[in-house]
Amino acid sequence: SSDLFPSHDRLAFMGGVYDGTSVWMIPYDANQIVNLNPSDGRMTGYDAWPAGFIKGGSAFAGGVYDGTSVWMIPFGADRVIRLDPHEGRMLGYHTWPTGFTKVPFALRGGVYDGRSIWMIPFSADCVVKIPQVQ
Repeated sequence: SSDLFPSHDRLAFMGGVYDGTSVWMIPYDANQIVNLNPSDGRMTGYDAWPAGFIKGGSAFAGGVYDGTSVWMIPFGADRVIRLDPHEGRMLGYHTWPTGFTKVPFALRGGVYDGRSIWMIPFSADCVVKIPQVQ
């Protein structure tokens, strides 16, 4: 659906994750995360961003699926966003480790090791960990 995508002069998505059933397209300049059902091609957008969240441009660069939630890795956004794919509820995480200051373009992509999410530095000088994901 064209309303799920920004105009052609912007970059809509950067990365995606698979949750065992659906593909989740991670928004870069798009205004919402989009769920693609591979069996029928149906797409559904989610944009219930948490209160106080500042998305900005170039919002996310990659995502991670931890077995229950989709995590969007902030690029231009001010925080990590965790999406419950069953309820569409989004929570923001922006308590950063000591010594790390989140600035635009600090992180790009991440991985889940079965316990924690590790966000990869782009302009940051360290790897950032979200411990013990539940």
